[in-house]
Order: sequence, then structure tokens, then C-alpha cells
Amino acid sequence: PQWGSIGPYGGYIRCLIKDNSGKVLSGNAYGGIFRTSDAGKNWEQLFTGYRYEDVRSLAVNSNNHIFAGTDLHGLYRSTNDGVTWERLINSVSTRTILDILIKSNGDIFLATFNGVYRSTDNGVTFSTATNGITTSSIYSLGLSGDYIFAGTGNEGIFRSSDDGANWEAVNNGINLSDGIVWGFASAEETENVGAINIYALLQNELYHSVNGTDWAALSIPTGLYLDVLLRNNNNIAVVGSQILNSIDLGNNWTTYTSPTDALFSSVVEIDDNTLVGGTQGPGTYVSLNNNLGDWNLEVNNMPATAITDINTTGGIIYVSTRHSGVFNSIDGGLIWSNLSSSIPNGWFYGLYEHPTTNTLFALHLNGVYRS
Repeated sequence: PQWGSIGPYGGYIRCLIKDNSGKVLSGNAYGGIFRTSDAGKNWEQLFTGYRYEDVRSLAVNSNNHIFAGTDLHGLYRSTNDGVTWERLINSVSTRTILDILIKSNGDIFLATFNGVYRSTDNGVTFSTATNGITTSSIYSLGLSGDYIFAGTGNEGIFRSSDDGANWEAVNNGINLSDGIVWGFASAEETENVGAINIYALLQNELYHSVNGTDWAALSIPTGLYLDVLLRNNNNIAVVGSQILNSIDLGNNWTTYTSPTDALFSSVVEIDDNTLVGGTQGPGTYVSLNNNLGDWNLEVNNMPATAITDINTTGGIIYVSTRHSGVFNSIDGGLIWSNLSSSIPNGWFYGLYEHPTTNTLFALHLNGVYRS
């Protein structure tokens, strides 16, 4: 009749944002939403009742109303700091919402696989805002000055100067073969002086524009990158398969190895010295003292791992997960050990111990592994 989570803690982090009070919220794949007020040392679960949603995007408006975009189930909203939530039943109810942009006037823009949507009534109703965009696959949204930017999956970047009523392609200097536009970062987002100074992260390249029309590719080390952050100190951080930092506006980069080969999907800045990064599997990491080469896994009270298989042998519990690895516990679930440090990220389907040789076999998306 009563159940309580025993872990393992962590999960696949889709997105991270910072709210108006400086707290960090994480959107988890099939794990709902969590929030921390102490740089990840402890997480509290929000989104009660919808915890198994695949949360793709998060945003907060000036009234600290929280908006959560999900996979196929549209948009949710909390107007009381995450205590209760409502699903907004409107034209985006069955959409996958990949990104949310909220302007200072409260207008909400959504990036979906069905184009851009706009709401002027705090998310109650939405209308399409795609005139001029030549593809329906919108992955990201950005803001700089009076311009809104939309990043697509195959046709680069579009820009609107009239709140999404009309869009124009602005791809001068961009190699469209660089792939999906994962995200934008601009001076306005970090309250620095200067508009139309914006960075766009494509699948294989980072671009910079001073006017929002012409773009120049910045030379970055080869890798897979999923998020870019223009920090308060004007440093640029790029995260993915490795972590990059530039202190001279992208002319030179320092490269850091991601912890335990984790693939970072998002990053936010709490203050000039503290960053929180979300990964596709282990959970959230925190970097202190402005040291992007040193990250600590901080997932206490974040039970968001998606379990694919569980079995026991000789009193040991073995658990497999979708993206977080394989674990075992020898004390009934009080302490868990991650056993997958030498296996690539991905889906696990089972972890089994041979009854006489104690050999372990892990069934993985890429095949079978043995220890």
C-alpha cells in the first residue's frame, strides 16, 4: 500500500534554468522536475502528479510563474512556485515543446516540431507564429534586443523583429550542413550592456554575430556540443562531450574533460564562481570556485533514473537504466554503486551475474558487455 523511492539517484537531464530567486530547476527525461536552493547538494521534487513526464524545456516569467514543456503532452504551468501545476489545454496540448522563450512583456514563444507558437495571455491560448519560416522543426529560441531568433533542424536561423508575426532567414556565413541549432546565448540574457550580440550553437560549430544577420564561425575543438552560456563575467562556456571556456570572446578556448565521460546537455550559472551542469544520464554536476575542470556529482534526493530491469543474486540488487548506467546495492538499496564507467552512454536492458563464476553481463544498446 505504501512505496518510497530508494534510488539510484540521478537521471537524464533535458534542461536547466535559474528562477528569479536564484534557485536552479532541472527538467528530467521521464522524471519530472526538481529544484535546488543549495547548488545541488539537495533536490526537491516539483511537478507532483506529473513526475513521469518527459520534460524537454523550462522557463520562468517575471512573476516567477514556472512553465514546463513536455514531449507530446504540451505545456504545464505553476503560479505558486511549483506547489501545484495545471496542464494548459490549448492548441499546443499534443505538441513536443523543445524550448520556451518569455519576453519581458510576458509574451511566451514555444519551439516545437510544428513551428513556433506565441501566447499573449500567460499561456492560456496560443497561435502559430511561423510566417516566413520554411521548416516546421524548431529546436531553439533566442532573444537579443528587439529580435527573436529561431534555430531549426535543417535550415539554419530565422529572425523576427515583430514578435513572431514575420520571420526572415539570417544565415549569411552559416554552413547549413553543421546541423541542428541547439541554442543561443546573448548579452541580454545575462543583463550585460549591448543588444544584437548573440552566439548560436549548431551541432558542429559555434557562430557569433554582432548584428543578428551576418555570422562568423568561431574555432572550437572538435566534439559534440549541446549548450552554450554567455556568463556574467563575459566568459563563454560550451558543454557537451567536453567542456570549453573562453575568456576572450571566443578567440581562444580552454578544453576540460567531462567527468566520467558524461555528456553535458545544459548548463546554468548560479554566480560568478558556481555552475550547474546537466548530463544525459548521471544527473547534475556542480563546478565551484570558477573551476570548469572540477565537477562534483550532486544528485541527492533526485530519484529520476528510468529503470529498465531489476534482479537480485545472492542478496545483491542489480538495476539497469535507460541512460544513467547500471548499478548494484549490497545493503537493500541504501547505497548504490555505478558499475558502468567503461561502457558508453545509452540504454541498458539488463545486468546479470553468472551463478557460479560471478561474471557480470550487461545488455546494452550497443551489444553485450562483460566484467
